[in-house]
Amino acid sequence: MNLTNILSAAFASAIWISSASATTLGSVIAIGDEWTLSDVAFDGGSFSGDFFAGDRPNAEALSANLASQLGGANYTIATVNAFAYGSDFETYLTTSQGKSVNRVNTSAALNAALATSDAVFLAGTIGTGSLAALNSFVANGGSVVVSLGTGNQGTPGAEAAAWNPFLSGYGLQAS
Repeated sequence: MNLTNILSAAFASAIWISSASATTLGSVIAIGDEWTLSDVAFDGGSFSGDFFAGDRPNAEALSANLASQLGGANYTIATVNAFAYGSDFETYLTTSQGKSVNRVNTSAALNAALATSDAVFLAGTIGTGSLAALNSFVANGGSVVVSLGTGNQGTPGAEAAAWNPFLSGYGLQAS
């Protein structure tokens, strides 16, 4: 076999491997606290009587990294948590990352949005009743980001227990 045939065979193998390894499985990302993409994280401010310093450069960097990792153009933010995924995050996604963002606040609206979303951002209780739908969404190429630490399930242990049936399927564990 001459060098041209070897290079041609290697190139054909590289294309086949690339195509064979391309799956439709989306990404699943867990963030340890909802603060990281809140308006307070972007701008600082007061929440529950405490002052938090904003960190816009890092909040924007995290948002840009997520947008790059998740890809797609249509995002859904699903939460009833007043703190998670603030309007600054939504504005950053639309103006700086070119994403279309839909915001929903019920599990029924989330389930409907999965049909047109490339990625969903979840926090609190929304989504915990839709674990089978979320698994199907990820299996079909959709990506999911779960922000933990919301307190919406009462205790950290209850929140971990609510999300772990979903997260553990992707090698993640909340505790």
